[in-house]
Amino acid sequence: SGFTTNSQPSNPTATVLNGPAGVAIRPGGRLFVVDYNHNRVLSWPNAATFSSGGAADLVLGQSHLTSMVGQTTQSGLNAPESIAIDGAGNVWVADSYNQRVLRYSAPFSNGMNADLVLGQADFTSNQPNQGLYNPTAGTLWFPRGIDFDSQGKLYVGDQFNNRVLIFTPPFSNGESAT
Repeated sequence: SGFTTNSQPSNPTATVLNGPAGVAIRPGGRLFVVDYNHNRVLSWPNAATFSSGGAADLVLGQSHLTSMVGQTTQSGLNAPESIAIDGAGNVWVADSYNQRVLRYSAPFSNGMNADLVLGQADFTSNQPNQGLYNPTAGTLWFPRGIDFDSQGKLYVGDQFNNRVLIFTPPFSNGESAT
């Protein structure tokens, strides 16, 4: 709530973070912050008017602002690491413990489903490299950093496979890197 506290709150609310791991601002100013230890992404309406201790009005990865259960579902997250915004304003999240990257498309709502998954064959699988011994161009093992280039290509830092994968639009569920 201020500049001189650093407690690690175990109970999530709309005003606390526990392990913020990534920040992105969507066109129009909406602020998104990855809350790693609470298995969620919090969002505030406008970064320009954000104030210390202000309450988030949107949560992705959880059904409500006070939930923190790690999940392998279309609407759940488990230890998200980073976030990026594509040219269309879609929110992409590296969901590390689920070995995947998810896309959330507007309009945004609390607890909404992701509409695209990379790194896994579906929204309910979470095995490193989809359970394969060796990685393929379509599998991930602990994705950490994500970002887009000016041509809309998605770059994914795939930590435990020691590589960076590049995904080229148009994107589709379970697609392989190029």
